[in-house]
Amino acid sequence: MNYRVDECPRVELNMDEKEIQERKASLEFTTDDEARLQALASELEPFGQEFLARLYDFIRRFEPTRRLLETACQADQLFETQLDYFTGLTGGDYGPEYFRHRLGVGEIHERVGLAPKWYLAAYRYYLKELIPFLFRQRQAEPERFLAEIEALTKIIFLDMGLAMDAYHHSTSQRFLAQGRRLKKILEQLPSGVLLVDPCNRIVSVNSAACRILGLKEDPIGHLVTEVLPIPELTAVMHSARAHQGYQGESLLQLEGRVKRCLAVHATRLAGDAESGETEEILITIEDFTELRRIEAESLRLATSDILTGLSNRQQLMERLAQGIAQAEHNGTRMGVLFLDLDNFKDINDSLGHAAGDELLQQLAARLRDRVRASDTLARFGGDEFVLVVNGIRDRGACERVIHHLLSVFDQPFLLEGRKFRLTGSIGVATYPDDGEDPHSLLKYADAAMYRAKSLRGTPYCFFSHTDHRQSSDRLDLEQALRQAVEEEGFHLNYQPIVSLQDQRIAGFEALLRWHHPELGNIPPSRFIPLLEQSGLIRSVGDWILQQVCRQASRHPQWQFAVNVASQQFGDPDFARRLFLLLADHELTVEQIEIELTESTLLDRTSATIHNLNAVADLGVSLAIDDFGTGYSSLSYLRRFPISRIKIDRSFISDITRSEEAASLALGIIQLGRTLRMELTAEGIEAADQLELLRHWHCDAGQGFHLSEPLTVQELEELSAWAGRCTG
Repeated sequence: MNYRVDECPRVELNMDEKEIQERKASLEFTTDDEARLQALASELEPFGQEFLARLYDFIRRFEPTRRLLETACQADQLFETQLDYFTGLTGGDYGPEYFRHRLGVGEIHERVGLAPKWYLAAYRYYLKELIPFLFRQRQAEPERFLAEIEALTKIIFLDMGLAMDAYHHSTSQRFLAQGRRLKKILEQLPSGVLLVDPCNRIVSVNSAACRILGLKEDPIGHLVTEVLPIPELTAVMHSARAHQGYQGESLLQLEGRVKRCLAVHATRLAGDAESGETEEILITIEDFTELRRIEAESLRLATSDILTGLSNRQQLMERLAQGIAQAEHNGTRMGVLFLDLDNFKDINDSLGHAAGDELLQQLAARLRDRVRASDTLARFGGDEFVLVVNGIRDRGACERVIHHLLSVFDQPFLLEGRKFRLTGSIGVATYPDDGEDPHSLLKYADAAMYRAKSLRGTPYCFFSHTDHRQSSDRLDLEQALRQAVEEEGFHLNYQPIVSLQDQRIAGFEALLRWHHPELGNIPPSRFIPLLEQSGLIRSVGDWILQQVCRQASRHPQWQFAVNVASQQFGDPDFARRLFLLLADHELTVEQIEIELTESTLLDRTSATIHNLNAVADLGVSLAIDDFGTGYSSLSYLRRFPISRIKIDRSFISDITRSEEAASLALGIIQLGRTLRMELTAEGIEAADQLELLRHWHCDAGQGFHLSEPLTVQELEELSAWAGRCTG
């Protein structure tokens, strides 16, 4: 309401001379009336200020008008403006400028929220105060009094009409502007949007829908069945009109194009009987074809070994569990055959890793030809293969399978134009005789295989209690591990994470290390599974977080990534304890990143889901570690607040030697960019790998080619050196 008479905006609702004269004529507002009002101006001058003061007292009784007065920026200027407004009623000049001014005032009042009823109240109060005043002045001239009151009434009604026009016009323009904005928003949406009337005809559509559906003509007015010919369309419309809504995926075959995978969502928009609006159905569509293709390919490769095409370890564990259930149901046995090449290291050392990979591919092809479709052949790792044989009756049947497998070594292997004769060793464990779960069977078959290697002239060996006694070494290691937990016998190294575009250190990943006083350095691959199986991982994980937060507080210029095990992250109190650690060490949320495995994300417990959201709400970023080695799925990438994908080293190691590995790694990078996630490549061991990843615009990387893990002392020295360089 803070305006002056001469500062009213020019509204788009302009009136020409014809309209002005028609309005005056409709109120019988004549030049005589104008003259009478002009003659009144000087007499009403003292009345104006007293009247306006009383009017303000009157309108302050009501909360809406009182609030407007209280929020006015300059009360004195507002008073002068209102005084000018009422004085203008008897100004005597009622031409185009007067109309423009009155329309502008109405627009301002509508903009600040002054309802029309307060117009009426103000004019009613004006007449209430003015009529007695004039009556006293014109007691001897009743005819003049009546003529002046009539002229005042006409100009007031003229003003009120102009105000209503301004209100209506301003509101209409606002709605039109909102409509234009909504249309712009719809046109910018990547999702297709269709609006369908009760007769199933399209009344509105955006550009994305036309693009997704391959429409060449304007579909407005067409039946939705003609535009969106999907089998589920009847169910879509029925569910939407039944107030239930619809959400699902459908395959759409477009003429001359491959099938498209569409996510379809439909909802009912209720009509309004009073305004004449009819019920409509809002349908949104998204094209997930490419994402589904990447997901399917990722799933296939996630369950297959990249080098050989055989099942990988993840799928092996699934098939073992299925085989155990089947054997238990049928009352049969299941055999687990663990095969390892003899002296494979000599091939790698003499001919190189490329020849070693070629050998493994040839061996895998021969083994595949010798197994039944009902059995599972997997590459367990390196030169180790596992065959799961279902439905064996006795030891003799298992030995026949073994001899059939070993026949792959009857013929030499051709590598770089040379023939090589190789041998292999097989260890066997059976369900239910030797073990009743996948891990035990693999462990016992592995032990039997090493037993076979130690016995010259015996290419295979069944698991025995002697092998079992050898596994006691594992128990000794577990006891030493418990002692190390109690005495804090671990230490952390920190591997730099480097920005691939500018070679700048972006942060560090904390790596747990264990130096046994007698056995020396124990590889993490040996002791971390024991920590998880024994439940010690929670206390060790808390210790790791404490140490990392301490280093982060000393080196605030870098981010520190921490691997958190599934058991630790499943603790309902994890997010709260993380918050307290950050507060205790005065860290910002950007200084710490939590790395989780894919198996953790597949844990649907309430505690895990709560911690995912709670950690994200804190502002701490979440990363998927070793992406692609588990159940890689777009569903959890979309559902959970993940900000970084760490591509497993198994995909990086072959990107310069295997077209399939390169395709998969590039697909993961493209997927991450589509989902607006940061990408870090693990295990960069060579310059050509680094250059290829940089060419693909991978964000960051880590590996021995960039830097070996640093001790705490080396980290301190690096920080001091960096400080001197920047200083």
